[in-house]
Amino acid sequence: MSGINLEKHFSLNSSNLVKEICDPLLQSIGITYFNYIKIYNNDCSRELLTNNGDWINHFYKNGLYNSVGAIDIEHLLPKGYFLWSEMDEKDPIYLQGRDFFNIDHGISFVIKRDDITYLYIFASNQEQHAINNFYLGNIDLLQRFIHH
Repeated sequence: MSGINLEKHFSLNSSNLVKEICDPLLQSIGITYFNYIKIYNNDCSRELLTNNGDWINHFYKNGLYNSVGAIDIEHLLPKGYFLWSEMDEKDPIYLQGRDFFNIDHGISFVIKRDDITYLYIFASNQEQHAINNFYLGNIDLLQRFIHH
């Protein structure tokens, strides 16, 4: 599968700064991964910030944006939030994120507007099985983080 080379893209170059800003708060509650994506619906172009540039580089380089999981999240799912445990765990996004980058047990927030879709993605590692309970009990905390 051929994808997009982001080697010198701002999204990758800024990942250490995003990590520095987000990690003190997020890691204190067990969240190790954060991703913000703003998708322009007319042409699917996007703005992206993440604390894990290696995963994003892998995601685009390997064309994982064409997987069913990415298309569902970005275009088909209604607004709101969902736990990754509700998604197909055999999708390449989840398998490769978990197996190669230790990104697992996530929650994604989808905000849809006529011209833009916003995604806010939080996740932990494979060992943090109980984090889903935290997400469900603290939706308001995550939403405040999003607004911040």
